[in-house]
Amino acid sequence: MYLGTSSDTKPTTGVTTGALFFENNTGVISYYNGTTWTAVAGGGGSGEANTASNTGTVGTGLFKTKSTFDLQFYKINSQNNRLTIALNGTDRVDLTVNEANLAIAYSQLTSVPSTIVKTDQTNTYGAFDQVFKSSGINIRNPADTFSTILTGGAITSANRILNLPAITGTDTLVSLALAQTILSKTVETDNNTIKHSTTNTAGDILVNTGTKFDRKAKGTSLQVLRTNSGATDIEWASLNSERAGTASGSANGSATSFNIAHGLGSTPYMAMVIVSSVLGSTINFSYSYDATNITVVFASAPATGTITFQWRAIL
Repeated sequence: MYLGTSSDTKPTTGVTTGALFFENNTGVISYYNGTTWTAVAGGGGSGEANTASNTGTVGTGLFKTKSTFDLQFYKINSQNNRLTIALNGTDRVDLTVNEANLAIAYSQLTSVPSTIVKTDQTNTYGAFDQVFKSSGINIRNPADTFSTILTGGAITSANRILNLPAITGTDTLVSLALAQTILSKTVETDNNTIKHSTTNTAGDILVNTGTKFDRKAKGTSLQVLRTNSGATDIEWASLNSERAGTASGSANGSATSFNIAHGLGSTPYMAMVIVSSVLGSTINFSYSYDATNITVVFASAPATGTITFQWRAIL
């Protein structure tokens, strides 16, 4: 140990590492590390002033011991790659948890429910509600490439219950847009709307086309439904139209032909005429018909006067 005052120049030649210099006017003790002197104790009074301790009653302290003038501390070490310890600059130590390296076994967990959801085995849910957000359930396809995502309806007033039927075997849900065959269903016509996708008119009917039931537009005025002539389908057709009445003609003694307008609009397939009164003697007659008239022709001209015809035409 060297003795001197604070104003003395501390020696460096021939001084061994670990030598001490005591300033008797200040009480400061300096330590020589082989190159420079460093004050390590004393000053401000007598005795040794540098001490260290761990405060508190729980936890692990970082202070280990003091060896002469050396305050010794424990190093901070990470036992695995889950925690990284590194100096940050010159004034702090950073502790970083590596989340990607965390792998906690179920056996390591404490204070957890006796049954939890596992991703590597079948789960049985107990008598507790399971709440999933809309689009929170993704059901993968068998190839595990795409998902069917379940979304909730925009319910705003109260919870709704969707009851599943008591099926007796493997079955398939009915989709709104998917082409499917529905079996053993009763469709109540008063509680459902059955209609064509684009055109719907009062009087239309459903007719089997051989592959499906499709819309058949209603017929025109006074038409009726019948089987067509080839018995391959049904069709709308008009009923036989019939007109009958009494007509009169003015004879002038020379005319032999008289027309009776039947008003059917087309040539009837049958017509009958009775001459109820003929002036003069009985005269033979014949008749023909077209789309407008029934034409009566006498074998000879009736005498001047009025002739009465009773007629009937069927379309």
